[in-house]
Amino acid sequence: MIMLGKTLTVLLAVAFATCSASGVSNYVRWGNSSCPVGTGAALIYSGFVAGTWYGNAGGGSNFLCLPPDPEWHSYDDSLNGERARLAGGEFQTNQHGPLLDLHQTDALCSVCLVPRATTLMIPAKTTCPSGWTREYSGYLMTEKYTHHRADFICVDEGAEGEFGSEANDNGALIYHVEGRCSYNLPCPPYVNGRELTCVVCSANPK
Repeated sequence: MIMLGKTLTVLLAVAFATCSASGVSNYVRWGNSSCPVGTGAALIYSGFVAGTWYGNAGGGSNFLCLPPDPEWHSYDDSLNGERARLAGGEFQTNQHGPLLDLHQTDALCSVCLVPRATTLMIPAKTTCPSGWTREYSGYLMTEKYTHHRADFICVDEGAEGEFGSEANDNGALIYHVEGRCSYNLPCPPYVNGRELTCVVCSANPK
């Protein structure tokens, strides 16, 4: 379900009230419309993954978590070639490997606030360093290597797609990342062709 969370003012008040150290931080939980349970995370909003259409050479290089209730300044609804173009995010997981049931579904996301000052995404790990809180873990994903470049994002291992969105619309496409030892990757410990993991961690500085 796509929804807005409580107001940011209330969330900040709650976070500061429960935080004994120095501040709050936020992160995007890619592939999931809710925040993790048990970490103190509070939902700011949930929405849809978006980015540059996979075939465009220009435009933004990062994925966005779009809210479900956009607001506008001055606008012109006529199509204009002198613009960047935003497309909805779609999982491409049809080959062997994890998250096969999400193939061609539209990707969801949530923005979460935690009562800890620092958040960090660590690639190729499923656990956090000692003293850090594990927010969620999943799979490292981005655009296909033959498409335009995009951010590496950590897609939740329990990712969900928007219900009824299985049409092959081909917007901003989201693929697994695998190691390639022939590209100067240190193997071992990395394994040729294996899908890479990731974890999002939070902590307060000592």
